[in-house]
Amino acid sequence: MNLAWYISIGLHLALLLRLLNLGAWRNYRALVVYLAAAVCRSLTLVWFSPYTLRYFYIWTVTEPILLLASAAVAVEVYRSLCSHYRGIEQISKFLFAASLAVAAVAATAPLFFEQQFLHASGLVLLKTMMFVAMRFIYSALAAFTASIIIFTLLHPETIRRNVRWYAVMAALYFMRNAAQALTATSSHTVLANTLVLPLSAALMAVWLCFMRSAGEKLEPRHPFANRGAIDEFDRQLLGAVRNLRP
Repeated sequence: MNLAWYISIGLHLALLLRLLNLGAWRNYRALVVYLAAAVCRSLTLVWFSPYTLRYFYIWTVTEPILLLASAAVAVEVYRSLCSHYRGIEQISKFLFAASLAVAAVAATAPLFFEQQFLHASGLVLLKTMMFVAMRFIYSALAAFTASIIIFTLLHPETIRRNVRWYAVMAALYFMRNAAQALTATSSHTVLANTLVLPLSAALMAVWLCFMRSAGEKLEPRHPFANRGAIDEFDRQLLGAVRNLRP
């Protein structure tokens, strides 16, 4: 596990440095904050055994910070992808509500197999509830980000290539975190890390390959001659939003 962990930390740091080197960090502030927080926490935890109380306390205190940073990343993806769509705000509320429903199922369904941990007390119960919270939040973020990606694919607009990759990789990363929380019970945390850390490293490696300075340029799949069609879609979207209002 240590080797995969070291590689994952190095790739997270490499992506952070790539963003800073490209000068693109202003467009991805939430991502920069998340990467910096994740690297700092990992560099701290790597000195302790996962079986120690000190490791658990550091993980418990820092996990809410990463959850908040992840939520900020999802909001940043949404704003970056949908800034051109007038009327998207109301539709996004329905997408987010649906994402919460999916997350609720993903978070609570495994509880049937975790009854022994729910009847525990102290640190074991706290750890189990942390995993439930992680499953819920990361599942919601993954579902919401994926729904926004599908929306923009169905209604293409001029979006930077790096932003598209940002959205795809963020959705996959949220799914990875949800899977880690799903497989990590109070007795199998190390096993879950062993299975998921290589996936995390692979995601970071792919992301590094596609995060280029050229990706910050606007390269529409449809020429601006179709601007009229996009405006017509915006008008239809605004009309649909008005019809949804009571």
